[in-house]
Amino acid sequence: MVISPARRITGARIVRFAEQMVVPMIAASDNYPPLRQKNLFDADAGRLALALRDALRPIALRLAALTGALSYTIDVRLEAAVRSRFRPASGRRVT
Repeated sequence: MVISPARRITGARIVRFAEQMVVPMIAASDNYPPLRQKNLFDADAGRLALALRDALRPIALRLAALTGALSYTIDVRLEAAVRSRFRPASGRRVT
């Protein structure tokens, strides 16, 4: 199945705001029977998505911290390698 570029853009816009939309949509679907009957929103799928988000968020935060620490370590090592070899014309090391 090929997805058109216009549909991809629309999907990307929806994804950007999906987290803020899910809770009110669940509440509306649960509390307003005509909306539930029209079956415009799957409240159970919304609840499952929120549960998945809540379960994976701590892992994602730890991974982000780890990748940040790795990037910092690499940058420090690169800087140290350059600094140890860089000497001004006077022959003194730059500190």
